[in-house]
Amino acid sequence: MLSKLSGSERLPRRVIALTLVVAGLLGFIHNANVITLLLSGATAGFFVSYALPVVGAAITRLRGNWTPGPVSMGKAAATVTYFAAIWMIAEIINIAWPRNTYLGVWYLNWGIILAIVVLGLVGVLVSAYVFRPGSDAASAHFEPVVTDPEGE
Repeated sequence: MLSKLSGSERLPRRVIALTLVVAGLLGFIHNANVITLLLSGATAGFFVSYALPVVGAAITRLRGNWTPGPVSMGKAAATVTYFAAIWMIAEIINIAWPRNTYLGVWYLNWGIILAIVVLGLVGVLVSAYVFRPGSDAASAHFEPVVTDPEGE
C-alpha cells in the first residue's frame, strides 16, 4: 500500500501523507524530555547519514580501491577523508552517549543508541530480503552512468 507510486509524477503520495500526519501530531507533544530526545535523535540521524558514505570512502581508500574522479583534492584527499571519518564517528558518539538527562528513565537515556541499533537491524533485514538469492534485485546489474560535462 505504501509502496505505490501515483500521478503523472510517480510520487509516493500515501507515504507523503503519512509523513505529514506524523509530523503534524508531533506538534502536540508538550513534554520537554520528548522534544529534547527528538532533536537529539534528528541530529544523530543527520550525522549517521553523512558518516556512512564518508566512512565507506575511508575504508575504500584504506583497501587501495579508490579511483579519483574528475574533481580531486590530490594528495590531501586521503588525509581529509580519514579526518572527516574520525570526526563524524566522534560526533555520533558524543551525541548518542547516554546522559542522565531524563531523570533515570533508561530508555530515554539510551534512546538514540536504541534507535540507531533498531533502525540498523531493520535495514539489514530489509536488505537481506530484497537481495535474497533468486530475487530480481540480486540478479540485477547496474552500470554507472557517466554524463559528459561538455554536453556532447
